[in-house]
Amino acid sequence: MDQNRTNITIAGKSYQLAGQESDEYLSRLADYIEAKYQEFGQDMAFRSQPIDKQHLLLQINIADDYFKSKEQASVYVRQNAEKDAELRDLQQKLADLKIRYDNAQADVKKLEKSNQTLKKRLLEYEKGTEKNTDKGSGSTRKTGRNAASSEGVKTESADQAAPERTAPDISADN
Repeated sequence: MDQNRTNITIAGKSYQLAGQESDEYLSRLADYIEAKYQEFGQDMAFRSQPIDKQHLLLQINIADDYFKSKEQASVYVRQNAEKDAELRDLQQKLADLKIRYDNAQADVKKLEKSNQTLKKRLLEYEKGTEKNTDKGSGSTRKTGRNAASSEGVKTESADQAAPERTAPDISADN
């Protein structure tokens, strides 16, 4: 593989870097280190330290940034995994709700069909009732035993026959 080479400047000194990464990436690394030198260079206590101690403090600070970033990345990875699990649960619930909705829609269609059938039967019944009412010249007539009973007239049935009357006994002795 070809190595990329780029010239960088850190703390006023020029260096040539070579690596597998792009020139842009290598420049970003150099810019980060240069920004750290600038940040720490503003502190008088840092500048008063010997150069080897300055380099050590910068290295420790860069390592601190690295570990904090790594920890934050692991937090993001964990949160992402939790969100993925939550998303899967919600997708499953959504699928279940879709099935329940489809079943409810099917039930509604069945009930609507049954309702229409019942409405037709009701209309047919009402039409039949009107025809029967019209045959009786506008009013219903009661006939037979029920008519008599409803008008307060008592009738006797065959089981309740009137008692037999017998003729008086007359004899002639003359």
